[in-house]
Amino acid sequence: MRAYLSGAIEAATDRENKWREEIAAWLKEKLDHDVIDPVQLSQTLIDKENAHGFRSWKSSDLNRFKAFIHKIIQQDIAAVIHDSDHIICYWTDAVKNGAGTQGELTVAHLHQKPVYLVYNDDISTLSGWAIRCTTELLNNFADLN
Repeated sequence: MRAYLSGAIEAATDRENKWREEIAAWLKEKLDHDVIDPVQLSQTLIDKENAHGFRSWKSSDLNRFKAFIHKIIQQDIAAVIHDSDHIICYWTDAVKNGAGTQGELTVAHLHQKPVYLVYNDDISTLSGWAIRCTTELLNNFADLN
């Protein structure tokens, strides 16, 4: 089994980035599951395309920025559809400042991929769209087993 790890990237804090490493190790150890980490996928693409300053292109070269982001989006969508068995999503406040996580959940829902969403806040503050795309809503990662 292979899980796609969905969650904030662009606006993520260090803690929000660290969860992917922690859950990948836990999934391998406890469930013998592999992961698809979109942060690693993006980094590989950044290296391949020599696009290390791509975020600055948003202000300096919008067309170049859009072309590169298009590649990231296509890569992530393909991974959700073709390479993953299920999605594990860590929904934090930083997710609200981006759009990728919402897009990944929508694509997973459309392609009938199970989505396990970890949200440890008041459910009334969670997006209805995200709730509907979710197979199971969890309070913490330990509930994944």
